[in-house]
Amino acid sequence: MASSEGLLSESNRLEDIIIIWLDETIANPDTILLSQRKNLLLSYVKAIQPFTNDSACMKYIANITDVHILFIVSGSHGEKIVPIIHDLPKLTFIYIFCADKNKHEIWTKQFNKIRGVFNDDLLLSIKVKDDVCSLVNINFPFGLFDSAQRSLQELSKEQASFMWFQLVTELLLRLPHTPDSKAEMVTECHSHYKENGVQLEKITIFENTYQACDAIK
Repeated sequence: MASSEGLLSESNRLEDIIIIWLDETIANPDTILLSQRKNLLLSYVKAIQPFTNDSACMKYIANITDVHILFIVSGSHGEKIVPIIHDLPKLTFIYIFCADKNKHEIWTKQFNKIRGVFNDDLLLSIKVKDDVCSLVNINFPFGLFDSAQRSLQELSKEQASFMWFQLVTELLLRLPHTPDSKAEMVTECHSHYKENGVQLEKITIFENTYQACDAIK
């Protein structure tokens, strides 16, 4: 049985997670759909903030601090707003909820924070639940570990992999981009693998085909 201290710790971690939902229908208080969706997701997080307007939503995201944002957005809104807010550190995961899954799966492939395109409430809820569990278990709201400062050895293999994926992604997003960055890296790789024909072939393919948008696909 979990101790009261453990339950409190988990509760505090959940306070660091908020769902923001941008969709014309989700903020309509007269719809049964709103109640059903919110009740389903509120079993995993403490708060859901609905929006129907892009500008109001972006302003809210810009002003909120010290939280993990799980962003659920319709396909039409997402296509416009995701490219603008995707690289914000506070934006942890994005979920596209729409009727035309095939259409929106095309443009979403270029954004690594998008966890999937969903047209089913239950499947969306399951994915959100899994991601919330990962965030709560790893617990690095804006630091690597909780107050007990767990060592890497105490993390499960799955948790450690998830944590490093998040950290590497964040690092890549923060790195400065210069016209010479790719050339410098290719030169260094050629020097390091100058006697390895297989790796040199891969480096050549990378040099000829790589684009910046491929970095964290």
